[in-house]
Amino acid sequence: MKKLMSLIFFIFTILLTSCGRTGEVSRGIASIDPGDYLTLDSRLTTDENSLATNICRAFRTKRLRIQARIFDPSATVVSQIGFKVEKGECNDTDPDKEQKITVKEAFFSPSLDDKGIPKYNYIRGEGSTLFSTDIDTDENGHLKEVCDVLLDDENKNEPVVINYPSANEVKTITFEAPNIFYIAYGEKVEVKVEDETVERYKLIQKSKFKLNMDSTKKYYGFIDSIVKETGCLNDNFSKTTQVMSLPDEPFK
Repeated sequence: MKKLMSLIFFIFTILLTSCGRTGEVSRGIASIDPGDYLTLDSRLTTDENSLATNICRAFRTKRLRIQARIFDPSATVVSQIGFKVEKGECNDTDPDKEQKITVKEAFFSPSLDDKGIPKYNYIRGEGSTLFSTDIDTDENGHLKEVCDVLLDDENKNEPVVINYPSANEVKTITFEAPNIFYIAYGEKVEVKVEDETVERYKLIQKSKFKLNMDSTKKYYGFIDSIVKETGCLNDNFSKTTQVMSLPDEPFK
């Protein structure tokens, strides 16, 4: 039995160390909490490819619209976007104490750098350390590596493989709805399975991104909420919620 388990573990290890360390397929990131074990699949499924392509197209359209409006002197001023952030903090010394919540409001608009190139981030505002200030597009941000593949030639059907940050850390990107994607990070740990020491990956952080996918509106392709859950030392996890108040304006 031990020889059989060793053989299975050897095959599992080979799979993890080749082709993106693909392990048992499980895409249900929404139901996994920090501290749970993360099963691996570094390739997007066919259904996810379709969802991801639509989101990447929205990101591309957003980028082109931003460029057009910034460089068009006749265009109206880009509306300000409101941010509300509730930041949870780990309290590792007293697990029974409630997490500290910080709430702030901030307002930002896309801008140009010194060379006149769109910066694709939010500027002007209070509490910038609390939230993500980048404006995701197909060419920068969280889905750049995915969009690079999917939009390069949409007829190739080339598989999307998510690259991992390091040998001891994994990253997954999953698409579970037309306007929602998750990014999760896991760290390598060793656990005992039937007297054998095997490697597993413990989820340390996951973020849920929700987008505006109404192509008739000015803020099509903009992220309107981010929920980030991060593991704490006391086996609990903190939750930070970032909500963007996108003006409900038609595209002109």
